[in-house]
Formats: sequence, structure tokens, C-alpha cells
Amino acid sequence: MRNFIYILFFCSIFNVNGQKNLESYHLSSFNPTENTTDFLQIDSIFKNKRLIGLGECTHGTSEFTPMRHRIFKYLVENHGFNTIFIEADYGATMRLNAYINGENDTLDNALNEILYFAWRTEEMKTLVEWMREYNQNAPVKIQFIGCDMQSISDDRFVFERYCKQYKKEELPEFFYNKEYQFEEKELRDRARNEWNAFYSKNLSNNSSNIFLDNSIVQFLNYRDQKGTTYNYRDSCMATKILTYMKIRPKTKAIFIAHNSHISRTIFEYENYSPMKRAGYFLNENLGKAYLVIAQTTNTGSFHAFTYPKKQMHFSVCDLKSAKKNSVESSCKKQNVPLQFVRSSSFPQNSKLQITEIGHTFGKDASGFKNERFQTFHPSFYDFVIYFEKTSPTKIISRF
Repeated sequence: MRNFIYILFFCSIFNVNGQKNLESYHLSSFNPTENTTDFLQIDSIFKNKRLIGLGECTHGTSEFTPMRHRIFKYLVENHGFNTIFIEADYGATMRLNAYINGENDTLDNALNEILYFAWRTEEMKTLVEWMREYNQNAPVKIQFIGCDMQSISDDRFVFERYCKQYKKEELPEFFYNKEYQFEEKELRDRARNEWNAFYSKNLSNNSSNIFLDNSIVQFLNYRDQKGTTYNYRDSCMATKILTYMKIRPKTKAIFIAHNSHISRTIFEYENYSPMKRAGYFLNENLGKAYLVIAQTTNTGSFHAFTYPKKQMHFSVCDLKSAKKNSVESSCKKQNVPLQFVRSSSFPQNSKLQITEIGHTFGKDASGFKNERFQTFHPSFYDFVIYFEKTSPTKIISRF
């Protein structure tokens, strides 16, 4: 077996003519039920890691979640990993985490409390079911923790249910007042005061509630940021992850989010504060214990919002083969459909780009065009998982 792995290693670095190529490892599958012999060739990169960012270049690509499932399963079974942090509100994942830990509930109902379409998928259901099954006999239970904070205005029913043992008049008004407008500073200040009083009186004696507190305070503070709002959400995600890991020092986790969030990206601007992603803040604290793995694709289809005639539609979008001078075009030359590539082996070119599409593709409602490609630098990611062709996620309807 050892000789076989060495052969794979050298064949992946040199082409048949002996010419140096990408440091690229062939992965046999993204299916979480397949054996993981192919991970032996990259096993050493997981040692001494406490947190591994596992990203995605679109929020609507099917294959990315099964690949993360496969990697996480391997990490749980071989490296003692026990937690998933995900780009979703903490409150919205509480019911799903309870289900994973044995709560008598239905998976569809628990998953539907996560509003964002990226995670309400059949692919995510498969991962969650495996986590619940694993926890039935596991000495250390695995956890599913939301680390985002941007949608509390939509998630308030979650907090109302969480505090259902209290009378309505005991709860902060914004828990149940669906007309509450957070845009007005006076109302945000009132909401903060109401929440602080409620939390201090009822919840502060349990350290687990600090994450609920973080989410609500971060959300209420968001609109008060001046000049650094482009950093605030990412800094909040990093803060929640680091706080959780401090309170639970045995935590070894993966961080599921868009490539941009997990990256160590920092962009400097003249006359403005630098733009820093969650991965940058995490790296500042964890250093070499944080590993960053992006996922990308050359062609295929994915789900995203589009705005034809400035009207929002949820659509299946298509990707053409990537342009020259991109991460994807470099990978394509390897003629391997599924690869694990070291970032530092890509061409050292300041113009090199990578696919990075958010939840919107093409022009948005304001007419701003969301480009497919963004600047790639080897320091942003340690590795890239490359798919030659991918397909859209299987969305679960909330109705």
C-alpha cells in the first residue's frame, strides 16, 4: 500500500514526459459511502489541525456537500473531529442540532428552520442523517453549530420557541413583534436593552447560551457599523467559532461556508480599512491549526438568484468552461475529473483567478454585475478541490 501511495504522489506531480506539473492528487469519489483509501495520500495535512475550512464556489452546487460529508466522516473516524460550523444563524440550527443529538423530531421540520436555500437540500439531509446515526453509539457526540448572524429578523420564531417556557410579556418585544423595524437606531437600542435584561435574568447562568447572546447582539449591532460593515459579518462568524472552541477546548471542527468566507483573504484599500474575511480572523488566532480548502468547478449547473428585467428569480444557471489564466483552466490540463490540488503549485501569476459566485449570478436588482471570477492568491487557501463538471443542488421546499 505504501508503494502504491508513493506512485500516486509522483504521478500526480509529474506528467508522463517528466515535466513538473500541479501538485494534484486524484480523488476517486465525492460519494460519502465510498471507501476513503484515496485520502491516505493526503492524510498528513489533517494532523495537528483544530479547524478546517471547507468552502464552495457557489451556494447551489450539488457535489460540494457530499464531498464535505465524505471528508468530515473521514476526519471523525480518523482524526477525532466532532463539530461542524456552518454559514447559518446559530438560532436556526439549534433544532437541527437537537435532532442530530437524538431529539424526537422530523428531519424536514428541523432543517426547514434554516431559511437559506444552500443548506435546505437533499445532500444536507444525507449528512445530517449520518450524524444522527453516528451519535447513537458515539462516546463523543458530534455537533452542528450555526456561526452566522445576518437573518435574526427572519429567525425570531426560533428564539420565541426556544424561550417558550416564558410568558409573552416576559420576552423582548422583537421576539414576537413581526413588524419590528431594525433600521431605526432608537428601536435597535431598545431591543438591545430588552435583550440584555432578559438574558441577564434568565439565561446567563448557562454558558451554552452565550452563542445565542452573541448572535442577537451581533445582529442588533450590525447596522451601527460605520465604514467597516464589509468586515463585520465575517468577524462575527470568526468570533462565534473561536468562542465555542474556547469554551469547548476539545473541539475539532470543519467550517462550511462560501470559499470567500473561509479564505484568509485580505484586500488593502487606499483611504479605507482593509477587507478581511472570516478565515483571516481565524488564522490570526489559530495559525497553522487552521487549514483552508476551497471547492471549485469548471463547468456544469448550479442554483442561484438571477434578476432578468430586475425581477428576482430562483434559477438553474450554467457555467461554461473556465477562461485561461484561471485555477480551473490549470486543473483542466491535468485531465483528471476530481482533484485535490495544493494552492502553492498553481502558476505564480498576479492575474490568476478562481470561480467565486455568491447567491446571485449575473446582474442584481440594482444592475450591478456579479462576475464569475475573483482574484486568486495561494495564501488565501491551502488546497483546492476541483470538479470538472457539477450539477444543481436538490432543494427541499419549505411548503
